[in-house]
Amino acid sequence: MKRRFEATADEYERLPGRLAGHMAVEWQRLDALLTPEPADAARARYASLARTATAGNADGVVTPLLTAALDAMRNLD
Repeated sequence: MKRRFEATADEYERLPGRLAGHMAVEWQRLDALLTPEPADAARARYASLARTATAGNADGVVTPLLTAALDAMRNLD
């Protein structure tokens, strides 16, 4: 169980950085939509991208929680 917590914590630690890299590229790509014709489509795309980026940032909170749980398990007899 400890190994599973360690592996999960490691994955959640990497996830926000990976998502941030993908999101950085996508933010630039969406800038191309900011012309009068596709501007309506840009609004929905920006909202979706913002939700994804926010979810990725929230995943960063999981790592310290899993690490704390793992430390607590290690301190058990």
